[in-house]
Amino acid sequence: MPARLPLHVLLQQSLSRLAKTSITLIRSVLVVTVWLVLLPTLTLWTWRFYFWSGENIGFSTAALTQNSTANQTASKDDDPQGFLADCFQGQIITAVVVVVFVAAYLFREWVIQNTAAAAAGGAAAVADVPEDDNNQHLAQQQATVDDIIHAVRSVDTTDQAVLNEREQISSRLEELRREIEQRRRLAAAAVTDNDTNPLVDNTNTINPTAHSTNTYSHQNDEDDDSHIDFSASAMVERSDYFAEQYLDEAVLDEDSPRPATPLPPPPPPPPPPPPPPAANNNEAPFDFGEDFDGILEAIGMRGNVLMLLQNSILMSLMINLCLCVTVWIPYVIGRSVILIHPLKMAGSPIYVLRWISDPLIDFGLDAVFWPTYTNLLVLCKSVLPQTTLITIKSAMDTSLSQFLSDTTTTTRSIISINNWEPLRDNIYSISAVIFNRWQQCATGQTSLDRTVCTCAGYAVLISIGSLYLSRNKDTRAGSTNEILRQQAVFLKVLFFIFLELVVFPTVCGVLLDISTLPLFTEWSVKSRFHFVLLNPYSGIFLHWFVGTGFILQFSVFIALVREVVRPGVLYFMPDPKDPQFQPVQDMVDQPILVLLRQLITRAAIYFMLIMVGMGFVTILVSRYCGIYPIIWKFDTPISSLPIDLLAVQFLLPPIMGYIVPREFSKKNVVTWWHIVSRQLRLSSFMFGGRYPEEEGVYVYTSWYAWLLSLRPSSTAANDETSSPPPPPPPLYDNFHKDGGLARVPTQDNVPIVIPKRRMIVPVDSVTLQPLNEAERLLGHPAAGSDDDKTKNTTIVYIPPYFKLRIATFLFLIWTTGSILVCSMSVVPLKLGRNLFAKLQLGPDRPIHDLYSFALGAYVMILMSSMLNTAVQKYQIMQGNHGRVQWHLVKDYITAKSIKVAKFAYILFFLGFAVPFLFGIMLDLYIIMPLRHTSVHEASLDIYPTVDWTIGVAGLSMAYGIIHVLPQNTPYRRQVVQFNWANFDHLDVAIITREVILPSIKYLCVIICLPSLVTVIVTWLLGECLDLSCHISQLTLDY
Repeated sequence: MPARLPLHVLLQQSLSRLAKTSITLIRSVLVVTVWLVLLPTLTLWTWRFYFWSGENIGFSTAALTQNSTANQTASKDDDPQGFLADCFQGQIITAVVVVVFVAAYLFREWVIQNTAAAAAGGAAAVADVPEDDNNQHLAQQQATVDDIIHAVRSVDTTDQAVLNEREQISSRLEELRREIEQRRRLAAAAVTDNDTNPLVDNTNTINPTAHSTNTYSHQNDEDDDSHIDFSASAMVERSDYFAEQYLDEAVLDEDSPRPATPLPPPPPPPPPPPPPPAANNNEAPFDFGEDFDGILEAIGMRGNVLMLLQNSILMSLMINLCLCVTVWIPYVIGRSVILIHPLKMAGSPIYVLRWISDPLIDFGLDAVFWPTYTNLLVLCKSVLPQTTLITIKSAMDTSLSQFLSDTTTTTRSIISINNWEPLRDNIYSISAVIFNRWQQCATGQTSLDRTVCTCAGYAVLISIGSLYLSRNKDTRAGSTNEILRQQAVFLKVLFFIFLELVVFPTVCGVLLDISTLPLFTEWSVKSRFHFVLLNPYSGIFLHWFVGTGFILQFSVFIALVREVVRPGVLYFMPDPKDPQFQPVQDMVDQPILVLLRQLITRAAIYFMLIMVGMGFVTILVSRYCGIYPIIWKFDTPISSLPIDLLAVQFLLPPIMGYIVPREFSKKNVVTWWHIVSRQLRLSSFMFGGRYPEEEGVYVYTSWYAWLLSLRPSSTAANDETSSPPPPPPPLYDNFHKDGGLARVPTQDNVPIVIPKRRMIVPVDSVTLQPLNEAERLLGHPAAGSDDDKTKNTTIVYIPPYFKLRIATFLFLIWTTGSILVCSMSVVPLKLGRNLFAKLQLGPDRPIHDLYSFALGAYVMILMSSMLNTAVQKYQIMQGNHGRVQWHLVKDYITAKSIKVAKFAYILFFLGFAVPFLFGIMLDLYIIMPLRHTSVHEASLDIYPTVDWTIGVAGLSMAYGIIHVLPQNTPYRRQVVQFNWANFDHLDVAIITREVILPSIKYLCVIICLPSLVTVIVTWLLGECLDLSCHISQLTLDY
């Protein structure tokens, strides 16, 4: 290698690298231009073309707005800002189309996989069991035959006749053994063919209740000479023959003391296949190299340049096709349907009918009716006198006028009842406004108008497809009917998932908003409606978020109830944790009306729960609890510091760890549930088992006897020398049993095979059979096809007036829950308000009720903790019979004092000093350079409280990041030890030497180093620089 690089080689390599870099840069610019400018612009113009063409197809109502739209578009595209806006709009449309298309495809595949997996799982569960049972039975038969063969051959004799007979028996047993072996091979081959051949119907398997191969014998041809009779009758005959004539009973007797002949060892299993070659260990588990190369090639950065043109054109065609199918066609159809005038449509058939019927009616009147009428009139005048004709005419005129007058008066009186006059006067105008707005959707160009037209087009297309599917029953694979059916199933699942996850929570949020309005003064339904109109996206999102949270909390409560009661009590509410619960499969299988009925039922339940259960309680709380109105102002914070975030970060975790809400709630719910169930005699139904004391009522002799029965029995021991006290008089005459037994389900997910069948089936107390003859024949709905009813059902006691008791139980749940919620919210809120009032922050600074509630709750929890500690210590003293061991008390106080001192020391340095220095560092190096953009703004403002808050937030983020590091990292080992569980084992000296002092030293150096360097440089240069950057404000802001 030469010592010096030649100049021409350097220039050549430099020019080559410059050329490659230039080509790469030009290609990058070309790729960016194509994908981020040309393609979005083309997509936007295609979007506009679709709507322009849709407005001019069939009807020319948009002719008045074409020129204005074209002028606006042309004026917008003249300036660069308009062009960039068009590019951005096209990018948004392109991204939305791609994301929606990919999401729809993935969702469709997910639906198909779920439904296919559920169906395949059920088929496999049905098909695998018979095959396994049959193979196991064949193996048992073969083992029995082998045992018999060995037993026969073990007979030791010299008699020639016996030896000949033994040979005959052995030959027949060997033949039977070969037949069984052939059966096993054929069964294994059939199973393999069924597993590998997708055209084989796997449902034609062996019946698990039969131990023969009748299925196999029926599948083969009866004329086949090689067919072997493997029927059950042949097997029984041969077994009986051998057992009765040739086999000694001592050979087959399992209890006989004969020596057991060992069976031949089974053949060794085939050696396992060699493991695949080890993968290259140098490859990372997530190697994106090949995928990244493919992405670069797809966008045109690598490979042939023509790939860029090809892929961009293909992508443009795909996007345009998607827009055509999903937007343009429904928009055109919906707009055409909206523009159709219903009166004109109804008038067209009438016009055709008049065009056909008027000549016929005129001919009948002229040729038949009028001559007949004239002849009758002449005949009447000639027969009847003139006075009679005048009387008849006047009577008919009077009756007709009276009938018309009475009809008009009655109609006006009916319309005027219940203030129908405004509706009668305005019904036409309201209908006209609605119809005109509906017609305006077809002529307007706003997003709402186009959305309405597109949705109307989708409704028409779905209606046409549903009508076609209802009339055409062709289900062949690949047919149009089957394709439409698959898409209809996909749309149905998507529609109901949208209802479940978006619409339903939003409606629940709206109901919650309405039910809590009595707590506020300045807000009403009208103001909330105006807020949603002014902020549609944020308003809908807030209602959806609140409704989703409420539904999740209600689901948590239901899950807690499932843990308390026996399985089957909540059979009408499916358990999401059950593997048999498949909501997507239910959406696919069940009809739309059934799904809508279930959704409406759930909506009605939630409506009653929110509007009645919560709304009524809210009204009572607002009027009688003294917390009206709720202070909910977000524009007046309690401090400039984020006290709420700090409380959530540092106070909420220990509170949750102390309370353990789930365990606390479960314990209280279990206790309450048992008490109320025992009082209502529902323990057997709620928890299973039998409770004899609840299966009847005691008939007391008097009220005084009933009061004495409530008194606890005395446990005082009597003196052994004294005579026993006389027995007390009986408090009750007898125990009267009532109610009955019923069979109920023992699982929560019960398939409703036959609707309108009750799950609580009364049974006889002796035979345990249903009392109703129809239910005795049909069986229990939850039992399914199993013969054993004990798998899915159980027997419980049902008291009289069962429905009334359940209603009372639900009412008590609502009452107790309402009192509990009010106690947990109203009491801390009022306590917090009083504590903040003592601080005297001023009437112009109202405190948000969330802060008041948090302060009151925290004080109550502290008081509860202190009270529990005092009660525990008192119980310990009671256990020691009042004796106090003062040395233990001294050791306890010493340990607690050391712990408090250690906590104060660590809190001061790691809770105040280090965060304050860390916050000043962040303020100097990050926040101030971003805030002071001008060199003339040289003042340095330091707010200790703000900097401490910034330091706490930064250290919290650093603490979370360090927890992600590997466990052998020294920083992680030093940081992880700072937790409350390890607090007693912390060494203050080691922490001071390894953590506190290095942190303070490094932070002080980082903070003071720039200032020291500036002063030294100034002193060395000997120039008097204007050091106006000084600490101008050092305040403690609260």
